[in-house]
Amino acid sequence: RLKPLTEILPKPLVPINNKPMLEHIIESLKYFNFNKFHLLLNHQAELIKSYFINNYKNLKINFIKEAKPLGTAGGIYFIDKKNSSSDLLIANCDTLFKIDYVKFFNFHKKNDNILTLAVSNMQHIFPYGFCKVNSKKLVSIKEKPKFNFIANTGLYFANKKITKIIPKNKRFEMTDLIKKCLSTGKKIGIYEIPESSWTDLGQLSDFKKVLGQ
Repeated sequence: RLKPLTEILPKPLVPINNKPMLEHIIESLKYFNFNKFHLLLNHQAELIKSYFINNYKNLKINFIKEAKPLGTAGGIYFIDKKNSSSDLLIANCDTLFKIDYVKFFNFHKKNDNILTLAVSNMQHIFPYGFCKVNSKKLVSIKEKPKFNFIANTGLYFANKKITKIIPKNKRFEMTDLIKKCLSTGKKIGIYEIPESSWTDLGQLSDFKKVLGQ
């Protein structure tokens, strides 16, 4: 989605103001005293690993190279359970947040959730006339209606017990993990954040907005 930029660099190393987007994420987490990171890598893994080994010698980073793409949740299976914290923050490499992670974590723990999603109230303007029809007859039309919805921002706190329900060496997305938690009666919470507090950089159009282009 970020081509042609990703034809040269892997997405985590695409620069924003002369600093890779993943580095922006790590810096913001360091501010809140996160001190151990697990990077789940696949495409151009060695390049990403080399960058962070050379630039973050004093940071505890566990590099997990997937033999095949396992989805957002699939690689979490390989995190060292013995040496990791009781809770994990799960994030994508292409979304920037300006939130208080301590408040997010405290909410997660207070509610004893196995998984807590950061969500945001959003509004989407449908760019066309919205037609309501019945038996090929027009009933009504509304020009460019607005729809309100709650969006999953792609940021999660999870109790590390959740790794027990992730299959080994199988592609497993976060939606798969969430559905499995719901179907087995595990407690999932939502933590609401303002729309202005997060930016999805996965689309080239949004990426250019951040750069002011």
